[in-house]
Amino acid sequence: MHPGGVDAAGLNLSGHFAEGRLFQASRRLAERGGNGRTVADIALEVGFSDTSCFNRCFQRRFSAWPGDLRAVFATSRSQA
Repeated sequence: MHPGGVDAAGLNLSGHFAEGRLFQASRRLAERGGNGRTVADIALEVGFSDTSCFNRCFQRRFSAWPGDLRAVFATSRSQA
């Protein structure tokens, strides 16, 4: 960590935790389109208590909304 608690990627400790939770969520959304779970269910599972905040953070990180990503994976799995 650099002075001020920010690393070379520009993330502080809480940013690293959020990043990890977002990647967990993306993997869960990719599992057969979320395995029948809602985006809100997955957000709660990975530690987000506010679905709106989760959606915004996810979109900012991956340039896609969680529901869109889930739909892509659900469609690609059903065509395989």
